[in-house]
Amino acid sequence: MSRVKWVLDLWYETSPYVYFIVGLASMLFSTSAYGFAFSTLLIVVAVTIFSLRRAYRSPERQKYRKYSRPRA
Repeated sequence: MSRVKWVLDLWYETSPYVYFIVGLASMLFSTSAYGFAFSTLLIVVAVTIFSLRRAYRSPERQKYRKYSRPRA
C-alpha cells in the first residue's frame, strides 16, 4: 500500500507540470482548432493549479487549512 500512496503523491505533485508540457507540445504541433482549444484548456488548468497551490501553501494560509491532506 505504501507504493501506491507514493505513486499517488508523485502524481499529485507532478500533474500540473505534465498538463503544462503536454498542452504546450500539443499547441505547438496541432493543426486543428480543436487541438488548439484543448491544449489551451490544459495550459489554463495547469496555471490554475499552480496559482491555487501557491496561495494554499503560503505561510499566511497555514492556520486556515480546513481541508488539508494529512501527512503520514
